[in-house]
Amino acid sequence: MKRDLRFEAVYPYPRERVWRALTNRDELAQWLMKNDFEAKPGRRFELHDKSRPGFDGSVHCEILEIDEPRRLAYTWVSGSLVTVVRFSLDTVEDGATRLTLEHSGFDATGGQMISALLSWNRRLREELPTLFGKPATSSVHCNVDVVSALIERYEHGAAALAKLMAGVPPDLLELAPAEGEWSAHQIALHIVDAEIVGATRLRMIAAQPGATLSAYAGDVWGRELAYGEQQLAPALELFRALRQVTGTMLRQIPLAAWANRAEHEEAGEVTLESYLDSHCEHAEIHMQEIEALLKRLSVVPIATGT
Repeated sequence: MKRDLRFEAVYPYPRERVWRALTNRDELAQWLMKNDFEAKPGRRFELHDKSRPGFDGSVHCEILEIDEPRRLAYTWVSGSLVTVVRFSLDTVEDGATRLTLEHSGFDATGGQMISALLSWNRRLREELPTLFGKPATSSVHCNVDVVSALIERYEHGAAALAKLMAGVPPDLLELAPAEGEWSAHQIALHIVDAEIVGATRLRMIAAQPGATLSAYAGDVWGRELAYGEQQLAPALELFRALRQVTGTMLRQIPLAAWANRAEHEEAGEVTLESYLDSHCEHAEIHMQEIEALLKRLSVVPIATGT
């Protein structure tokens, strides 16, 4: 089943000004991604951003429709994901512009759709308005509940980690490809400890806006807490329980709490929404690291010391 995203935002500027933000290469780079965009029918161009789980950093596009300053549509190809992005601009009262963005062609409600949902919501609400001299306060309406989708992504992480670790061959669980690198066992324990910290931080942001979120040294924890000697099964059960209990908590807090802000010692200012997004991404990156490690161990001979 295919699922589409639809966003609406109103900006207090004429349609031509908003159109420029969508089609000017330099302005597009400021709120979306670096690009080689050119406003011509059939033009192929690429968008480039940092890579993350499920995204290699490149989006391949081709303009399908362009009607200045009303409509713009182009393909959005990222890995195996083939979708279409459409922008429509309409003049509303007081000369303001209503921007409608439709991103269509997702399968059900998978991780790629949730990632696009969170990204578009943030970019339209916070980053695009900075081009107009406004500090990130535009209201964005979406046909999918952003908060619910983010919590579902968070809760799903428990099953994803359990499934991943259940599939690790016993003879590869404790192996590291080189001195100083972690085994799948140690990476999994790091994910669990990060969850203990993250679950606390989520509560701090929700209950104590303005709090400072202390940093921690994950590599030091791994060494000083002897990850190689800890049991994995109870740690994975703790991870599952923390995600379940914290997910329930997040569903019960007031909607206004999602705009609460805190100061992260390393990342700077975060909101509850942005922190949960990055927290999910942290675990996903390390799960991807375990998958890559297993592939390496499967093809690279491991030294036995004999």
